[in-house]
Amino acid sequence: MKNVQKTGVRLFWQMLILLLIFLMFPRICMADQSDNENTNGVLPDNVGGEGIDVVFCIDNSGSMWSQQEIRDQAVRSICNLAVGSDIHIGGVYFAGDIYKTKGLTPMEKEEGGRQILEGFVDEKRQDENNRNTNIGNALEAARGLFEDQDASRQRFVILFSDGINENLAQDSAYKEAADKKTLEQAQLLQQENIPIYCVYLQKERNDEQYLRNLVNYFGENSYDQERFKKVTEDQIDTLTAQFAQIFFSMQNDMKYRKVEVDSSGKMGFYVPELGINKIQLFMDGNVQYEAVLDSPTEAEEDAASWTDGKSAYITVNNPTSGDWTLEITGDNKEEVNGSLAYYSYLTAQAEFISAEQEEKAEQLYRKEPLLLRVKLIDENGDVIHMNSGAELTASVTLKKDNGETEEQNLSFSQTEENWESEEFAIDDYGAYTVKLNVKYQDLIDLNYTLAEGQIEGRAPVTYDKEEVYYGTRHQDEITFSLEKADMFQDPDGDQVTLGQVTQINKENPVEVEEQDGLVLVTAKTEGDIEFAINLQDETGLQSIATIKGEVRERGTMTMAGYIIIAVCVIIAFLIIRSGGKRKKKKLEEQIRELQKRLAGMIDQYEQAEKTVKGRRKKEKEMETNLEQLLKSFRAHCEAHLTKWQMEDYKVPELLKQGEKLLGSTDGNSESPEFILDLEDIPDPRGLRSADMTGKTKGELKKMKKDLEEEIQSTEEEQEELSDRDRIARDRYRKMEKLGDRASRLQMEILEMLNRPVTCDLTLEWGEYFGAKRARQKGKALTGYYRLDDVVFLAGGEKLTLGDALKGETTGVYVYGSREEAEEGLFLRGEFPFRLREMASGQEARSVKEALLHRGRKYTIDTESTGIMTIEVK
Repeated sequence: MKNVQKTGVRLFWQMLILLLIFLMFPRICMADQSDNENTNGVLPDNVGGEGIDVVFCIDNSGSMWSQQEIRDQAVRSICNLAVGSDIHIGGVYFAGDIYKTKGLTPMEKEEGGRQILEGFVDEKRQDENNRNTNIGNALEAARGLFEDQDASRQRFVILFSDGINENLAQDSAYKEAADKKTLEQAQLLQQENIPIYCVYLQKERNDEQYLRNLVNYFGENSYDQERFKKVTEDQIDTLTAQFAQIFFSMQNDMKYRKVEVDSSGKMGFYVPELGINKIQLFMDGNVQYEAVLDSPTEAEEDAASWTDGKSAYITVNNPTSGDWTLEITGDNKEEVNGSLAYYSYLTAQAEFISAEQEEKAEQLYRKEPLLLRVKLIDENGDVIHMNSGAELTASVTLKKDNGETEEQNLSFSQTEENWESEEFAIDDYGAYTVKLNVKYQDLIDLNYTLAEGQIEGRAPVTYDKEEVYYGTRHQDEITFSLEKADMFQDPDGDQVTLGQVTQINKENPVEVEEQDGLVLVTAKTEGDIEFAINLQDETGLQSIATIKGEVRERGTMTMAGYIIIAVCVIIAFLIIRSGGKRKKKKLEEQIRELQKRLAGMIDQYEQAEKTVKGRRKKEKEMETNLEQLLKSFRAHCEAHLTKWQMEDYKVPELLKQGEKLLGSTDGNSESPEFILDLEDIPDPRGLRSADMTGKTKGELKKMKKDLEEEIQSTEEEQEELSDRDRIARDRYRKMEKLGDRASRLQMEILEMLNRPVTCDLTLEWGEYFGAKRARQKGKALTGYYRLDDVVFLAGGEKLTLGDALKGETTGVYVYGSREEAEEGLFLRGEFPFRLREMASGQEARSVKEALLHRGRKYTIDTESTGIMTIEVK
């Protein structure tokens, strides 16, 4: 079908195959995954769909000139493999300055690929006036290429360099400026969420750590584990492989197959019905060979092939499903290697089916029998009927409310339209996630998140009743029973408890209790009744069952009915009578348990109150200490710092936080804001020790009810006390942290004020010339001074720069160097100023702070003065 002839040269195919994996990624839109049914299909988790923008920053400094050919070949190979994919490639060739740039160019079509391969990736110039290294310039140019591009696409910078920022003269000022710019640009890339990757060519000197730091944006990160690759000079043949690894590390792990022909030069492979819209073969070998690819049918396939003089490619769009054969002919055909990759456009649709109702389950519930139905859809919207070699499995993971995780695996069987799972159920409450895996041999491995949601509880289902209820009279009351199943059912199988009874017909109130699986209802008298019972399951969900109708004594039935049940009535009467004593005894036991519980709660409350009082005392001490500390801190700052310096050190912000925090209490250690008065709250009626001797059943019921109410009240007070304790504890911690912060800042300011200024400064401004000495009247100058304080000698009179500015200011403060190893002066400005080291030959840069080294001259340009000359001695 397709015939490719090639004269082989050595190429490092082994790692380039990894990049082919990238080309397998389908380009489709993400679907909403929040519903139980994915009607539009979902993209595999391990497939990127938003497109990729990549800018290569390629070092062309003097030390790289001997490796220009192999360097460019490595980049060209990657660009070649990207042809036909949703990748935009741009580039920057740099040394001290930029050699050339290429804007981001789409690689979907051959024209874009040709622009990159033929028009850009071939830099042979060796400019003696541009052989230094400034990575910051390259990163700045790369950032410029991303401007005005689609922000939804993934963006990457891939740097190739053999060293650090430097120039031929080994000028430290050049290095300092280049390092600063590199730091600034790296941090801007970090803010813009653009990862930096690096391939480092190590030569005689080891500059690895600097480039690792660059990959980590010079921060406390560990991106270098995946974003940094090192190649030593004697391993330069693997440069292409390292570039491919970097490129591959930006993608998720997709599958590929290594091209290995048999002794006859053939390799067979099968294209399954799995939404394959492209196959791509990459071949390389240091031999002459011819490649022919045969399709399963005689029909013409949409195929293309090309070479770039280094390697060969065959691409087939929308390949026919079936057996394909690659045949290599030539004297040394076994030396031809390469890779086979599939582009797969395959989305998944899924829905849950209630196994009992045999219809879509709109919401999933605990212990509900379910089926999972899955469809696989190709790019034309057609349902895929997978081949027998394909595997489809799913897992359901439940994160329970208690934090435990439970997983069950599902197997599937294929129907005419769907894949349907075995029946399963989710047995607890919590958050669930359903994952799907589609696998075909070693070529396709796709993972989908089909659904995510919450297993919700359902309130008990109630059956309101309205009928005539026949009961048994006991003293003045009538008792009848109801089956629980006639009143309610919990659809999730939870235990249901009876709660509060609401009397709707208050003229004939009822009492309700559970006994032996029945609901016993005792009415005050015969006649109409109507009441509601609050029901609550294990999860706290509630519902209400309403009971209404008429209560009659069984004796009012017809004579015929009485004769039929007379014996039963007598027996029931005897049971109820004998049961009355048991009920009273049980009631007394319940009261004793409630009294015991209340006594324990009060003990806990009293202990908690002591704790809160103790904490409030400590808090009061902390208030006093913090107030004194902040007062001293404020006075110290106002005495030694200017208003701007206080703002620079964020002193007003800290003091404002202190005022707000100290103003959040009334200062009373017994305040009800933090504690509760014990005497006004627990058990004022002495219920915890009340005597039950001689009390009637009705009095015992009232006593039980009072105890339950007192317990509920005490629980509420305990909760309120706990809240007050939490408020006090949190406030104490905030004061403690603020005090620590104020102490550290005060120490930092003291350290600055006591730091010696070890260098003299001379200042030349037009006709004015002045100086500021490091020693004043025999004493070392410490702390800081303002540039405005420099004294000029003008006409025999002393005049400061500030005087000459007549009300304006430079806003520049001069401090001793913070670095012991570097003598000089540290400048910090209220406003940006432009600074240039005169010997460096570089342009002035706008800064707000800078270190001026001893023995060097600088120009400084402020808004109020224009250009002045500073020398540090």
